[in-house]
Amino acid sequence: MSLKKIISFALLGAFSCSSMAGLIKLPDGVSVDVSIELDEFSSFVTTSRHNSMVSLGSNSSPTSVMGSLTEPLLLSSTIGATDVDVDFDFIAYDFTVNISNMLAESADFFFSFNFDHQAQVSIGNDVNDDAGAESAFALNDIEDAEILFSNISTDFLEETDADSGLIESVYRLDAGTTASFTGSFQATVFNFGTGSFFNTASMSLALTDIRSDAIQVATPSMLIVFLTGALALIGRRVKSAQKGK
Repeated sequence: MSLKKIISFALLGAFSCSSMAGLIKLPDGVSVDVSIELDEFSSFVTTSRHNSMVSLGSNSSPTSVMGSLTEPLLLSSTIGATDVDVDFDFIAYDFTVNISNMLAESADFFFSFNFDHQAQVSIGNDVNDDAGAESAFALNDIEDAEILFSNISTDFLEETDADSGLIESVYRLDAGTTASFTGSFQATVFNFGTGSFFNTASMSLALTDIRSDAIQVATPSMLIVFLTGALALIGRRVKSAQKGK
């Protein structure tokens, strides 16, 4: 049996950044690190509108960020141009998540991946006018199997295409093991003549929970038992002190 086991994953509808907000605390013996980087061959002509950013906590950059996934990894990208020749330019980001479980027991790691992208083109009446926009999100699991590929594409007259969703996955790592999973985003556009294109995309990747028998967490019922016992012990000591007077 593999030391790294995929528990489950699900594809849900509706993009929602609020479901991934917040800061998660990593217990001792556990690390979850993420890195995202702009493809070194990504390029756009200077006359096109292009604004992309990746961020992790307070660290933001148009090219790359890396660090512990205690806060969501965010990506936003907007690309557009009108009446300018753009010869199949593209922008691409690749990200990797490395998980390490050095606890004494196996642990389950819960992740959420939100994505949303939209593409739109407008082509004039001139026979030489042409435009297109395409983008794709991909996500692979810790066994390098594809669990998401969302592709949208527009290249005909007045056309819009869009997709969004949420992937929730759980990975179990045995004690003393490591694993990693990867994903990517890419947008490709072209424009000739008086046409125009527009592509916007966003994503959020978050570690939402870690569960293990090796992580001792005081539940409300345990706290009640503890407090009840402590109060009873204090009461007995008070009575004993009063009798000794």
